[in-house]
Amino acid sequence: MPESHAQKALIISDDDVVLDLLCILLRRRGMTVSSAETKAEAAVELAEKQFCCIIADARAVAPESRAFLAGAVPAVPLILVVDARHSGPDDFPRLSPCALIRPPFDFAEIDRCLNAAGIPHLQEIA
Repeated sequence: MPESHAQKALIISDDDVVLDLLCILLRRRGMTVSSAETKAEAAVELAEKQFCCIIADARAVAPESRAFLAGAVPAVPLILVVDARHSGPDDFPRLSPCALIRPPFDFAEIDRCLNAAGIPHLQEIA
């Protein structure tokens, strides 16, 4: 049975810099973070744990994997890390992300996205 999702985030990215920066921000919010580099790793994490949000690097979530992600946890807020090629959520019709974020990361913007998704702070960000 998956463990509780209370303030646990799953980050799906094969980019160490993206992963490190997002881990820092989420941990500063008081969240626990799990990570996956591939669809297979994400499937294992999703089978073992429940998450309050998923942040996925659009480059790591190839088009053929998006159906998997959309069906895996339809009620969990999804935030996508995108690049200049992506203009908006319509670029990801099967996923319906609640927000798109772009590097270089603006921590305040990511924080606003998490707040808008209903994910509260457990501790103040210093």
